[in-house]
Parts: sequence; structure tokens; C-alpha cells
Amino acid sequence: YFSAFFLGFFALFLIVLYIITLFIRPDKRLEKPKPFYRFFINMAAEFLVGFLRLELVVKNKDLIPRNQTFLFISNHQSNIDPIAAVWAFHEFNLTYIMKDAIMKLPLVGRFLYGSGFLPLNRKNNRKAVETIAIATKRIADGIHPIALYPEGTRSKGPKLGAFRNGAFKIAQKSQCPIVVSLIDPSYKFKKNFPFKKTKILIEVIKVLEYHEFKDLNTNELGDYLHNLLQDALENRRNDLTWL
Repeated sequence: YFSAFFLGFFALFLIVLYIITLFIRPDKRLEKPKPFYRFFINMAAEFLVGFLRLELVVKNKDLIPRNQTFLFISNHQSNIDPIAAVWAFHEFNLTYIMKDAIMKLPLVGRFLYGSGFLPLNRKNNRKAVETIAIATKRIADGIHPIALYPEGTRSKGPKLGAFRNGAFKIAQKSQCPIVVSLIDPSYKFKKNFPFKKTKILIEVIKVLEYHEFKDLNTNELGDYLHNLLQDALENRRNDLTWL
């Protein structure tokens, strides 16, 4: 009886969530994210961190500015990276630029869109430019920070991939700080789950103020940030034996 009740309740819950998503129109521009959907995203991250057996070690969160919006960047090793970051920095409401394919996922795509996440169509330059413009405006207007992975895709291992430097136009045009964070070794999750916990370091390594990079072009800025992250990853791996 308990199992039947639980399954029935869960099915009803999914139906309610589906009805809620009908009010989200991905074909129309969302000027501001809806707090209701953001609440569900934060709760989902909280649940998934426990369910996926992630042991997150978060360092230097106090470096992140609390009185202004910013561009958040990090290396990217695994599909769980954004889940871990949303949980670790939930009070900042990190809002990611994501692959447009995620919009096709039932419930998930619409909830992310309603909470402010921005789908990026890499195959359509005009659409991609529109997404960058929306992200820039949201930071400049102080609506919320924007998070992205400059590598563009997962490395699936410890190696830091090349950066797509065009993404840094967001920080240059909005004249905002860049919060640089590392994550390591989230790529081990695939091997560990479900039998072992995955211990992961998330560390803010630098907050780069606008005046520090305003005279750099996107390639120069990308090279600087890539070297910064590469050096930080190597140093932490030397210092922490569990990485």
C-alpha cells in the first residue's frame, strides 16, 4: 500500500510539474527569470547532490561580489558540474548559458528556461549572437550573474581544453567582474557512481575586475584566463593528494 501510494503521489507530482511548464513559452523571450522556477532548480540541485553521492568541498566563496552581477567561468569535466555549482553558489542564483539541446528534455528544459537559463544554438550564428546579447543585458541590468564554460564542452578528464574566447565579450560589453572558479575531479563521478562517493573541489581562484582586462581583446583575455585556470589546477593537484 505504501509503494502504491508513493508511486501515485510521484505520478501526480509529475503531472502538476508538467502543467506548470505549460506556462513557460520557450518561443518567447523571457525578460526576467521567475523566482518560482528558480526555487525548484535550487531544490533539484540540493536533491541531486545527495542522490548522486557528491561530497563537495567549496573554497573562497567569500571572494564573490555580493553587490553586483558578474560573469562566472569554470573548467568543465562532467555533466554534473552545473549541478554542483548551482548547489555550491545557490545564494547567487548562477544562471547558465546551456546547449539548446537541453530544451528538448521533458520538464527539465522548460524549468531551466523559466529560471533564466539561456539556450545557445551554436549552428545558428544569429541566434547565438542574440543569446550573448541577452546575457550581456541581464548582467548590465543587475538581474542575475551569468555562468558559462569557455571550453564549450566537457573534457571528460583532467585536461583543460581550449577556450572559445568569444564568450568573454559578455564581460567586456557589460563591464562586469569575471569570477574564475575551478572544479576537480568531477570526471571521476562516472566511475564512482553509485558505489562510491565522489569528492569534488570547487574553488574560486580569482575575481578579475573590469579595469584589469578592459584593454585586452577577447583572445588575450581568454589566454590569460586559460593559463590562470591551468596553473591553479596543477597547483591544487600537487597540494591535495585526493585530486
